[in-house]
Amino acid sequence: LRGNYARYNEKTAYAMLTNRALMIQIDKGDSLYVHADTIMSVEDSIPDFRIIKAYYHVKIFRHDIQGKCDSLVYTDVDSAFRFYGEPVLWSEEIQLTAEYISIFTSERKLSKINLENTAFITSVEDTGKYNQIKGRDMFGYFENNELVRIDVNGNGETLYYARDKDDIIGANKAAGSNMVIFLKNRKFDRILFVNQPDAIFYHIDKLPEKTKFFEHFKWYG
Repeated sequence: LRGNYARYNEKTAYAMLTNRALMIQIDKGDSLYVHADTIMSVEDSIPDFRIIKAYYHVKIFRHDIQGKCDSLVYTDVDSAFRFYGEPVLWSEEIQLTAEYISIFTSERKLSKINLENTAFITSVEDTGKYNQIKGRDMFGYFENNELVRIDVNGNGETLYYARDKDDIIGANKAAGSNMVIFLKNRKFDRILFVNQPDAIFYHIDKLPEKTKFFEHFKWYG
């Protein structure tokens, strides 16, 4: 933990840092950086474990995932980061948003991610064209720090642009309660609908303007 101003209480092991506060989870391969206005470290109720709280203008960075939110809590006991206040994460070209986001790590590697309430995944296909997946909740899984699978639970919808070689020829829109999304090289590879979806294919010239964006769509760039 670093900062230009710090307080530490030896008896309670309470630490507070501000003025360019920074937390670094050190890893040989790629350390994780958390920056915020203020970072606090307190003892957990479970002995030998700590809770770290970062609040206001939180930003995280490592080469495979970046993000920002209003506040963040890291619990040492389960190696979990919990994001609050309009959280948004990026994994290469994929943007992930939800009301609440949690990332779990194991042995300093990304393990899984939970997106709760109004979960939304977006990627840019072309200028003004966005692949979109939304649902009530989503649960993602990593292999070697790469997001490889996402389970969508409840109210699942997708809008995905189709190409013929380099040209976009249309858009697939589908709705089904649950689905499983597989990713390859941090890009959408295929979608498996658990239930029979209601689906329609629009030729690119006949795609209605109101169909281009789902409710709650936001692109932070």
